[in-house]
Amino acid sequence: MKCLRLYLTRNFGELKQAYNKLVTEGKITQDKCQERVLSFLQPLYTELHKSPQKTITKTVERTVEAKVGWFSKGNEVREKVTTTEIWRPIKGTYLYGPPGCGKTFIMDMFYDTVSIQQKRRVHFNQFMLEVHEYIHKLNTNEPKKGDPVPRVGVNISKDTRLLCFDEFQVTDIADAMILKRLFGSLWSQGVVVLATSNRPPDDLYYNGLQRFLFLPFIDDLKHQCEIVDIESVTDYRQVGEEVQTFIYPLNHEAESKAYKIFTRITGKEKGKTHTISVMQGRQLTCRFTADKCGMFSFSELCDQPLGAADYIALASYFTHVIITGVPNFSIHKRDIMRRFILLIDELYNKKVKLICTADSSIEQLYSGESGAYDEIFAFQRTVSRLMEMQTYEYQETPHQA
Repeated sequence: MKCLRLYLTRNFGELKQAYNKLVTEGKITQDKCQERVLSFLQPLYTELHKSPQKTITKTVERTVEAKVGWFSKGNEVREKVTTTEIWRPIKGTYLYGPPGCGKTFIMDMFYDTVSIQQKRRVHFNQFMLEVHEYIHKLNTNEPKKGDPVPRVGVNISKDTRLLCFDEFQVTDIADAMILKRLFGSLWSQGVVVLATSNRPPDDLYYNGLQRFLFLPFIDDLKHQCEIVDIESVTDYRQVGEEVQTFIYPLNHEAESKAYKIFTRITGKEKGKTHTISVMQGRQLTCRFTADKCGMFSFSELCDQPLGAADYIALASYFTHVIITGVPNFSIHKRDIMRRFILLIDELYNKKVKLICTADSSIEQLYSGESGAYDEIFAFQRTVSRLMEMQTYEYQETPHQA
């Protein structure tokens, strides 16, 4: 796979200035690898600020009418001129690397520094939920207008020039089957994609069902985006003093600690039932809550048919989540492990404060098994995030409702 390793020296410009300011203020530690990535992103930054940002195309349609019924009307030629505005095409960027190497930080700094108004930064899971909801709406309201997926892309492009995706990953077949049409529509309208991922494009949807149907999207992604491998050995999520929010092993003492933490957070010894809205009229009932703190058994959250929409709703509502009874994972229970991975992703994305009681330490929850490439790779990110969620720095970060 063609990949940019970023060893060449470039002019840094505005992004480097913003990065140096953070280093000078002591907010980040200088990292040569991150600087190389920023130097590579500078041309994209410059292109996004060039004028004009939109190009106008005109299409002329001709219609010939020979006759109506039995009576000839001759050859009547009608012309229809259609004007279309699209964003000026620019190649995007796909950043990938191991958990904690600074991908999200780099993307967020780029997003904050770019001054154009037509931009959006969104977690990939959240974006795809919105897309499926929009498709459902179009199928319901406009069933005779054909494939709704390209229309979704056109509508997004009307007010979005730059789309920044955090944690680009594909695990769901429903997502995999529409990505080529959806992103093909976005790219044809000139939308620029900047994405972060733990995986190179060739590893996306690695063991997915009917993956051969997904492979053309990978080719499109590599054509539309520069593929950048962030080479860094520092996991910034694991830098910082830890607090004990992951309690193991599972025993009476661990359970008692969990309830004491609930009382300390809420000031209440008993929780009450609370229902939160998910989407499309669905609801999620939480049995033990108080003051935006929810206490759940692992089985309630991961042994039930819940998905990204449920976890996003939960993470958006609760500032603190306590999960009891987290087991050691095995490839024989893939569904449960994948739900846990997705749950941690959404809690982390919203900066929810997490307390767990578990069978073993974070590093020993899943040792990995042969033939479980997808699971091993995904769980590495989960371990990294669980480690960061125990640091004082994370604990002091405001909830992102």
